[in-house]
Amino acid sequence: YSVAIRGDTVAVGANNKGDWSGSAYIFTRDAARSLTASWTQRAKLLASDGGGYDYFGQRVAISGDTVVVGAYGDNHKGSDSGSAYIFTRDDAGNLTASWTQRAKLLPSDGAIADWFGASVAISGDITVVGAAHHDDKESNSGSAYIFTRDVAGSLTASWTQRTKLLASVAVRGAWFGLGLAISGDTVVMGAPAGDAYDDANTYSDPMMGSVYVFASLPPPSPPPYPPPSSFSPAAMPVNVTQIVKLLASDGAVGDRFGWSVAVDGDTMVVGAQFDDDNGMSSGSAYIFTRDVPGSLTASWTQRAKLLASDGAGGDYFGYSVAVSGETVVVGAYRDDDKGSISGSAYVFTRDDAGSLTASWTQ
Repeated sequence: YSVAIRGDTVAVGANNKGDWSGSAYIFTRDAARSLTASWTQRAKLLASDGGGYDYFGQRVAISGDTVVVGAYGDNHKGSDSGSAYIFTRDDAGNLTASWTQRAKLLPSDGAIADWFGASVAISGDITVVGAAHHDDKESNSGSAYIFTRDVAGSLTASWTQRTKLLASVAVRGAWFGLGLAISGDTVVMGAPAGDAYDDANTYSDPMMGSVYVFASLPPPSPPPYPPPSSFSPAAMPVNVTQIVKLLASDGAVGDRFGWSVAVDGDTMVVGAQFDDDNGMSSGSAYIFTRDVPGSLTASWTQRAKLLASDGAGGDYFGYSVAVSGETVVVGAYRDDDKGSISGSAYVFTRDDAGSLTASWTQ
């Protein structure tokens, strides 16, 4: 299903014995921070109320001692309304510790076929859950929800929904929230079937795709929350603002730019798996960086377009993407190098470490 890694801990989503109820597995290094150490399974995570076709584990994310698992087929608020689950380590920092479910996340306005949990992301005390088929403005226009811990840093604390994110112009079938990533105070949302031109008409740009950047900005002053003596930072009202909408410089109908997104600090990578540069649906990925490093309100500029050196039609390069520091990895799950649809991944690095305007090389 999916994989996520943070430090010495890996989470892997799985089918669970063929009934699509789903599961997730936790593995940790046998020796902390040792690149040559072997890895051991420490836990198998299951939803406390899981059922067939919940697709628990279709998406997983990890931050520190906390894992969030999406289950977009859960029927809690109607068929395929979806949910997400929070698990934490029983002993913070202990790689051999067991894990416990702490919360089940549900949207305040969840409904049938929303697919809440089809994408998940977490950073510290903040979790973001996408609902790509939510009908807030139009059918399947999509949305995302931000949850925070009620007590900052507490692994046993409950979680509360703080805000809901929507595209500035929501249109039918945009799938806003299908691509989802978070880094610090920055949230990136992909809408691979979205309204690229903001004309409220996807027929003019079908499946071209777009990406939205949001930032959690400081609260207004004076702050509308209790005084410091009774204040928990995690319970602060979340002032999340859309900063910019991004398009591919050469975007074309059907590219589905925004199908996958990843962000680390001032660098973002966006997948467009149906781009046709190397043949029909060969795929591509785009690098964007902030115009002003560290500025949450700064705009973003496209710096590079990544293509596989041996790309071919039907590879779907860009189906999945990841970024860490100066390195980007792009998945092409239908590449045929080792047989039909055997799949591959490509690693790119920045040509000038630390330079946000540098080119990138495979």
